[in-house]
Amino acid sequence: MQNKPRESLVLFSALLVLPLMLVAFIGVFALMVNVSERSVAAQEARATAIEEDRQAGVRAAALTAIANRPVSFSREILPILQTRCAYCHGPNSIAGAPPNGLQLDSYENVMLGSFFLPVVIPGEPENSTLMLLLRSGGMPAESDPLPPEQIELIAKWIEQGALDN
Repeated sequence: MQNKPRESLVLFSALLVLPLMLVAFIGVFALMVNVSERSVAAQEARATAIEEDRQAGVRAAALTAIANRPVSFSREILPILQTRCAYCHGPNSIAGAPPNGLQLDSYENVMLGSFFLPVVIPGEPENSTLMLLLRSGGMPAESDPLPPEQIELIAKWIEQGALDN
């Protein structure tokens, strides 16, 4: 008969301890999953940082190459303007007529500017409206901004005198 209370006490203890052990196990498991997720996130962040550094290095090399040579309007600038700008600022503008009369489909039209002002001031990229719009991301209005390399190429062309070459 004395074993009966002891068995009850053991059973009661087991019923009390097992849920506590289960809670502890779940807590440890959740901690392990959280640490694992943080580790994966940290690895992904490192991989992203490495890729961004690689791309920055490629951009820096491209910009250095641009800085050390003359930029050609016909071979380098015009193709950018024709593919990224002439959709709105060309003779067949989606708006029917180029906004503000600004056509960017030829050297003559680029240098003519808009109804209101020239958009390129040779030798002064920082004062050229075209550069202000490109660097701010305001243009092209209907698509993604130009890549930094293309923007800097246009700036270099303007800095070099915006020649028809």
